[in-house]
Amino acid sequence: MIRATILVLLFTLFTVLPGFAQTPPAAAPGGALTLYLNNEAVTPLPPLFKTQQTLYLPIQVVSHLGVRVEVNATDHSARLVMPGKVYLVKEGSRYITWQQEGFQIAHAPIWQQNTLYVPSALFVYLGAVLRYNSVTNEIHISKPMNTIRTLNLLPSDVYTRLVFEFEQAPMYKVSESENQITIDLFGAQVPEPEQFQQPVSDVLYGGLQISRTGTGTVRMVIRKKYPSPHRLFWLENPHRLMIDLVKIFQEEKTSQLAPGISYTHTYQGQAFGPVTHYTVKIQPGSSYYLQPVLAKEGQTDKFTKEPVSAMARRHDALVAINTSYFNAQGIPLGILMKEQELISSPLYNRTLLGITQQQRLFVDQTSLSEAVYFPELRNTQRFHAVNLPRQQQQMVLYTPRYGRTTGTADNEYAFEAQILLDGTIQQTGTHNLPIPEDGYVISAHGKPALWLQQNIAVGMRALVFSQVLGQWQDRSIEHLIGGGPRLVKQGQPHVTAEQEQFKPDIAVGRAPRTALGIGPNGETILLVVDGRQQRSAGLTLWELAQLLKERGAVEGINFDGGGSSALAIRGKLVNNPSDKSERPVSSALLVLPNAQRPSRAAY
Repeated sequence: MIRATILVLLFTLFTVLPGFAQTPPAAAPGGALTLYLNNEAVTPLPPLFKTQQTLYLPIQVVSHLGVRVEVNATDHSARLVMPGKVYLVKEGSRYITWQQEGFQIAHAPIWQQNTLYVPSALFVYLGAVLRYNSVTNEIHISKPMNTIRTLNLLPSDVYTRLVFEFEQAPMYKVSESENQITIDLFGAQVPEPEQFQQPVSDVLYGGLQISRTGTGTVRMVIRKKYPSPHRLFWLENPHRLMIDLVKIFQEEKTSQLAPGISYTHTYQGQAFGPVTHYTVKIQPGSSYYLQPVLAKEGQTDKFTKEPVSAMARRHDALVAINTSYFNAQGIPLGILMKEQELISSPLYNRTLLGITQQQRLFVDQTSLSEAVYFPELRNTQRFHAVNLPRQQQQMVLYTPRYGRTTGTADNEYAFEAQILLDGTIQQTGTHNLPIPEDGYVISAHGKPALWLQQNIAVGMRALVFSQVLGQWQDRSIEHLIGGGPRLVKQGQPHVTAEQEQFKPDIAVGRAPRTALGIGPNGETILLVVDGRQQRSAGLTLWELAQLLKERGAVEGINFDGGGSSALAIRGKLVNNPSDKSERPVSSALLVLPNAQRPSRAAY
């Protein structure tokens, strides 16, 4: 009865107003028509129209009254969404429908200037009072605004919850981008937006900005430090809008690279932040094999560096990862044996990956290296290192892999001997001897140098041999690749960083990582983790060990990480290096088709 009375009064008011234009509706003549909501001018001001019978306002004005407006320009209609109900208004129809019911208004909406205009009588059904002053040419709409009362910020390891309390159920529209959630509130006001700027230390929540976007409309922008899912819902008594920024989540996509070889890209949320990692799993019996390679192998006569993806393309590899540690010149640090040729020597008894001719993988440690036997003296000397810059009181073996010469400086306490492949000592000197293509150079300093100087001469024999393979009974071991520390042993995380003397830059903190695991049935698991970036914090060694175990590893080894971590598929880098570009490294492990594998006689 009250609604009907108001509607009659409004209808009477607008029919006696002087100066209304004839149908079709026209813009208000004379001075500009001004629209006020709760005595505040609506900005930006849309054009208004009136006829002899009624006043028409653009549908967008309704959004200032706590109504979400969804316009359909195709059929000239709009949905007016309010808590608990939805009105459908359409051009030319006086019937306002709601859940197959509705009501009728005196005048139908019209479509004008690509906008749906609704008659002023509709505002009664939206809980608003509308008055028109023909003298001042002003329209006043009165409607109580919803007010944001409080904000509670509740961080936890699982999610960060924002709780907004309102005077009544809020009407809003949500839009999203990777790193923010935007909530537009209709029929709302926020007296002091600054009160909601609450500083908080959180891995995910990046702050809140609240601003007025117009009269009766408010925008809240919630910033996230990295992409993550969220939940949004409201509760009653009191009216609360709840937003949960979810920290624990996992998004995963798996594809098949080849029969028996799968690739999985994972974006994962943890309590400490996001982690992006990449897994290649190779089933035993696939038509592919593992092969270590050196940077620019066959293109240079010394150690150097090259991106993993370039090595992969050069060898037409399906998959490639980085492996050994190395120094600034690209010299591998730690053991590297390729096709039973010892290229570099062990370091600190660190963990290694072994590969047999039958492609059986194992994880172990060794401190054994090369040695030399002098038949005339019946004496054996063990080398301190192979193909590493000589230090004081050391005896080092240099092979053609190192370069054309030893590169040593003149030193009165040093001695070098050039040895041919048959063991003949061909030349001696104090420094920088040429390394024969079919032989070696022994370079010594201090006591080892004095012993050589006093006991050997040109023409004697020096037989270089490897002690490395004597550690294992399996004589078919083909490759040994140094890394470390160990990550998984007998199915459990087992990190040996301290025992293997790794410094804090590797042993401590979260970083990009590269690892290899062996499954219970001989599966090979290649794992690369991004780090030091917005979408991936990286992992500690213990977290990496746990992840490798979750991926199915019962044995596992860590390789060089940080900016060196790289995974290439079909010659294309798929991870995101922390250096922003791919770092050249000294070596890589390739996954190659069996058709490319050269046949070799058993060792």
